[in-house]
Amino acid sequence: METKILEKNDVKDLINKSKNDFYLANIRPSELFSKEDISFFVAKKEEIKKTFTNTYMWRTDGQKRSIINDFNFPTIHSKFHQALLEQKVQLNETLELSKAYEETLLEVEDLGYELEELHRNFDKEVDELQKKRLSVAIRKKELELQYKNYALENQKIACNYRMKEVKGWENIKDSLFNKLKEHGYTEEEIYNKETGEVETQFFTYLNNYLTLENSTNAAEVANLTASALFAIQQAIDTGMIDRLLNQCNPDQINGLKKLGLKIELKK
Repeated sequence: METKILEKNDVKDLINKSKNDFYLANIRPSELFSKEDISFFVAKKEEIKKTFTNTYMWRTDGQKRSIINDFNFPTIHSKFHQALLEQKVQLNETLELSKAYEETLLEVEDLGYELEELHRNFDKEVDELQKKRLSVAIRKKELELQYKNYALENQKIACNYRMKEVKGWENIKDSLFNKLKEHGYTEEEIYNKETGEVETQFFTYLNNYLTLENSTNAAEVANLTASALFAIQQAIDTGMIDRLLNQCNPDQINGLKKLGLKIELKK
């Protein structure tokens, strides 16, 4: 099957077409696809486009909030700092994606110049064998250009979902920030992870200890018990123990008693 090479003036048309139909730009009759396959792609063109653009990447709002659950992040302060970390990761990935997108744009531009040069050489060439080889080189560059535009469109889709992550974590951070303000934290204290570390470790290690009830792993029992005792001692040393005890639920109070803490709740 003979493949027609594009004229020089058609290169921009190729770029624009592969941008508009990037998800089908490289689907063409060949031994790879049957006639039925091609008919399917043509008939389901709009549905396929929706698949490419609407397949959710990364996490929904509910999935984001599940990360900062009460068990793993038992305090508002710890939730805020995990949200801060999650957003930073997404921001870094967004910036890396932006760089990759700009690089791909430059590669598309450069491929356009290479195609123009190949066409110029093709027009001047008189040797038939060399013209055939240039024809193959041109078609290869056209294919590469189509795939580069496919990559560009995928990068746009990815950026859309990266920004959903960045904006979603910003909303979560704002809510947690306001709650911390209501609890009397200054902005400096909110952004200082160590400010809430004693409280966070107290409840985190205590929650982990409470999972040991049916454990037969001696090393695990020793490790989590030691961590819980460490957190209790930190709370005592910093004078925070009474305030933290008043925040404990009945299961946590029973766990503290098992650890040997004499508890007298103060109102």
